[in-house]
Amino acid sequence: MHCHFKRPILLVVSLIIFGLLFYPLYAKEVLPVANGVNMSLSPSYTQLLIQPGKSVDITYELTNWGDPSTFSFHIYQFDTIDTGETLKKRDKNDEAIHFSSPDGEHNDQRFFLNSKKKKELKMTISVDENTVQHDYYYALTAHNEPAWNTDEKSLAARIKTGLSSMLFITVSRNGNIDSESLVDLFTLTGSSYPAFGTISIFDSFDVIRPVISLKNNGRNFISVDGELTLKNMFGLSSSLPLTSSMVLSESSRTIPLAQTNPRFNRGQIPTLLFPGKYTATVRIIIHNPHTKETLATLNSSYQFFIIPGKLIVIVVLLMLILFMYIFKKQNRIDK
Repeated sequence: MHCHFKRPILLVVSLIIFGLLFYPLYAKEVLPVANGVNMSLSPSYTQLLIQPGKSVDITYELTNWGDPSTFSFHIYQFDTIDTGETLKKRDKNDEAIHFSSPDGEHNDQRFFLNSKKKKELKMTISVDENTVQHDYYYALTAHNEPAWNTDEKSLAARIKTGLSSMLFITVSRNGNIDSESLVDLFTLTGSSYPAFGTISIFDSFDVIRPVISLKNNGRNFISVDGELTLKNMFGLSSSLPLTSSMVLSESSRTIPLAQTNPRFNRGQIPTLLFPGKYTATVRIIIHNPHTKETLATLNSSYQFFIIPGKLIVIVVLLMLILFMYIFKKQNRIDK
């Protein structure tokens, strides 16, 4: 009798589990999914070296991966990315760089693009003969135009978004780059122990992150790479590469470590360092972003100590517990 009741219960439970496992797959096949707003713009960024009085041609490609929509191109300008300011429309009365394209498509002219279709924008960038020789930063942005009067129920049809392709232009007659850079800040951050003076003490089991800031006082943007070297008191050393970065003119930028091991987060020094004194030295190589020529090499050092603080605490606690156990046991024997 007991088995007759048990079989229906097992059958019901099996059906429930079957439904929970396969319903998401079935729902994925039969429920319509809207593509919404999804597009790509290439190239994502461009760096150009142009002589005064010359011009350069460049081709952009916009691909609509989402629903059919109306788009338009816009050109913005900015001073530096690091200021945190939003892009602003170009001042028509103060154009150092001239942009031209067939039918003026870069100047707010709208066009319709079906799903999975592409649109090419061929643009000529011209520099006047008397243009001041320094950097000019722009962004070509592709916006979708929301259908505010549409009868569609899709929210995506009423969402406005855009993608920007950064344009870094150096105007130079002889191709030289003005580079006046310095290591603005180099330190290590993480859980540290109190110490006297400027000495830093870190735990060998804690996360340590370097903070490397480079300041570019020149009038041209530069590209940088390099490495961070850790050397212990026995002379053994290991190196970690820095992420290749671009630093705009008259701005500062934090240069992170490259992620060479998926087990560690980007910008993190591997832990479990051997206890003792360490010297961290950062070496930054500055390049001409257009010719890849090495312009300068900067070095900065930082000394710190590593101790197994957490391990020491655990050992002390275990010794205290063992001592208390022995003490209590000895008291029982004496009684």
